[in-house]
Formats: sequence, C-alpha cells, structure tokens
Amino acid sequence: MEIEIEAFHKQPKPQVMFYGAAARVRGHAFANILEFTASRRFYLVVVELPQVQFCDAEIEWIVHGDGEVTIEGEITPASIFTNLPIGGTTKRVKLCPSEPWGMSFHFPGPVDWWTSNVIFTSKSVMEITVMKERSLPLFLVAPLPEPDLPPVPEPVLQPVPELVLPPVPEPVLPPVPDADDNPASPTQSEIDDMVDEWIV
Repeated sequence: MEIEIEAFHKQPKPQVMFYGAAARVRGHAFANILEFTASRRFYLVVVELPQVQFCDAEIEWIVHGDGEVTIEGEITPASIFTNLPIGGTTKRVKLCPSEPWGMSFHFPGPVDWWTSNVIFTSKSVMEITVMKERSLPLFLVAPLPEPDLPPVPEPVLQPVPELVLPPVPEPVLPPVPDADDNPASPTQSEIDDMVDEWIV
C-alpha cells in the first residue's frame, strides 16, 4: 500500500482582523500568524495568541466553507494581567478589557470545513489544518430534481366472469316399504298349529 506524504510550502500570511477586546489590547500584539503553509490538499496555519492562556480562557473557532476562519473567546480576569518592567521596576499591567474578543482571517480559497482539525501545541499556540475544497459530503449535497416522467395510466380491471356450476342431481333412493307390506311374524301358537298340520 502506498502512503502519500504531504509536502507543505510557505504561503503569504493572511491579513488578520480583530474585534472586541482584541482590537483594544495594550503592549504586544493580541495575535500573530506564526506560520502559514499549504500542500496539494491541505492548508496549515499556526496562530499565536500571546495575550491569551488557553487554560484560562474559553476558545471557539469556526472554519467556513469560503475559507474564512473565526476565532473567538472570553478572557477570564486571571489571564488579562501580566508583570511588565517599567522604569526599572515591575508593575502588574492589564493587557486588555475583560470582554469577549475575536479575530478572523481567510485561507486563499474555499475549504472543506468539516475536515478542519485544531491542535493546541502550547498554552497560547494553536494549529489549524483543513482540507482544500474537493466535493461536498453526502449530507450536504442538494437533492437531485425529480425526473419528469409521464403519468402512469391507471390499470383497467376486467370483470371476472361469474362461475356457473352445473346442478347437482339429487340421489335416487329405493322406496321404503310400508308397514302393511311386511306381515307380522307368526305367534308361537300359530307355529304349533302349523307343525301339527305338517305331522298329520
């Protein structure tokens, strides 16, 4: 089985737009694109958020199909201060307002957003990998139009002929003799008289 190795090459870094607390940060930049590379099938971007500690903040990211990447978060009070050397002394400085922040940038072209993958390589660095646009998954493909088929005629049912059975002849039974036709059996006295007559 062949294993294809993706070769990533450096690309011009995209322009980053900030909003919310990220647009009013003090001191160092709120976010930096450390690296932006592309291979034949993938984009890879490394984003550094030096003012945000991922362990102290809620981070959400969305990769859109048109190539836009949105990263948003809510900074907790513990992560918006830092110690800076000022005038030979160290002072605790508030870096940015404690309110939601956000940033966005674009990949060079459309992407298959459902293939995006994010890895946090340190407390303030994240890697976003996404596949370039290929084809839509089955659950996103628009249904095909139904073909214009001619109407199917309704079937015409033929009447079923009624089954005519021949008449069943009645059985002919022999006549039952009447009781008068059967003489009664002779009595014992009549039998004795008949025997006497026969002997004589």
